[in-house]
Amino acid sequence: MTEFQDLKNIKFPVLVTDGRYDVIDIPKNSQLIASQIRYAWLAFYDGGHAFVFQQHTRFSETVNAFLK
Repeated sequence: MTEFQDLKNIKFPVLVTDGRYDVIDIPKNSQLIASQIRYAWLAFYDGGHAFVFQQHTRFSETVNAFLK
């Protein structure tokens, strides 16, 4: 799959996030993506596919830290 292999070409920081209990897009996918990007930050949150809403405070803190 060309797209997956192209992840290694990303040369800038990327924030990869996921819910620990996501059954729609399993957390293993985020781990695989982050492992291919040299400067990736990987963050998991207690929640499912809607972790952004379930853990909105913690998520926003992570985004703020990432952007600094």
